[in-house]
Amino acid sequence: VAARVESFTLVQFLDIWGSSTAGTKLPESSFVVYVNGDQFSGDYRNIQLNAHDEIVFVYGEAPASIPSSYYFPPGL
Repeated sequence: VAARVESFTLVQFLDIWGSSTAGTKLPESSFVVYVNGDQFSGDYRNIQLNAHDEIVFVYGEAPASIPSSYYFPPGL
């Protein structure tokens, strides 16, 4: 069987997560989303998931620093 490459969006992840946590869902507003340290504008559900992306949901006042990366050991 040949490996196949697929792209996934944040909404796909959240749909699976929501169904596995007894219906826990994110509120529809009152938060800001950052991807790799940059504020995301648009529908967060359409964020393309890439290996090692740093996605941050901020509720209320944003912290002084938004993470833009994380060190992943080789092989992850």
